[in-house]
Amino acid sequence: MTSNRHQSLRPERVLLVESVLRDGLQSLAPFQLGAVTPEWSANLIARLCDAGVAAIEVTSFVDPRRLPCFGAAETLAALLPNPGDPRFVVLAPNLRGLERAAAAGFRNVRAMLTASEAYEQRNVGRSVNESLAEVERMARRADEVGVRLIGGIGTAFGCPIEGAIDARRVATIAEKLAAAGIAELVLGDTYGMAKPHQISDVVAAVRAAGQFTLGLHLHDRHGFAAANVIAALAAGVGQFDSALLGMGSGIVIDDPTPHGNLATEDIACLMTLLDEPTGIDLARLFELAIDVSERIGIPHRSIALQRRNAWTPGPHGA
Repeated sequence: MTSNRHQSLRPERVLLVESVLRDGLQSLAPFQLGAVTPEWSANLIARLCDAGVAAIEVTSFVDPRRLPCFGAAETLAALLPNPGDPRFVVLAPNLRGLERAAAAGFRNVRAMLTASEAYEQRNVGRSVNESLAEVERMARRADEVGVRLIGGIGTAFGCPIEGAIDARRVATIAEKLAAAGIAELVLGDTYGMAKPHQISDVVAAVRAAGQFTLGLHLHDRHGFAAANVIAALAAGVGQFDSALLGMGSGIVIDDPTPHGNLATEDIACLMTLLDEPTGIDLARLFELAIDVSERIGIPHRSIALQRRNAWTPGPHGA
């Protein structure tokens, strides 16, 4: 029987943040990226909105010399009817990226850093404290230009370089982000190392550090993502990043697979089974996943997509 505590913590609504056009692109080979034009991306965004996806990571305003896959961020923004649409989120790694995003018309910007000193140095060439100082500058500028800044802490459940990450370290960073005015925070399982018990422990530690709307960015390399989602729901977390086909992989440590994220079609079906409304039309979502697979040349390995014919209208269907 479900406990009263479990019932009280369950979120009222589950929000899936589609990240195929941001995190999903980072692991693609150059020959695959040729298929991802700004025009095609804008069309995909429109179709995701039509399918009921309520939040979309549209692009990243990282230096295109470092990640050429985001070299057309401003071009994509110009193709959108309204870059300031509240469903749209973009990533900015620094103050310059925030200013570019604001100038392009976006109003929701995510700023990421990690809880691992070794990972942060290898990823952006800064210490964690230096990255915190950059986020603080971004928060002040965001207020000036009318942008909502969303925080993100990667390697929150483990680091492929350092290993285990203490929940208290994550909470200390979260406390400093709260002091900077960050009200929404995403905790990243950057390399799929989290276990269900860690989810509740880290979430509890971060909640004690500040009043946040919390989300999770889970990877599924070891098959624990679905269990981690259920643990997060029990802890009261109702927001999850995901990507069509499970596309997306960390770029700091060599990884030969383009699959690593939680597949949107899998988590959407899981939420349907759990009677957690997402507002997503599963049939349209499957069509989108297949189209992306064929366009980019990524095989569809998600369980839901392989068994999509089983998802018919009814108590457990779309």
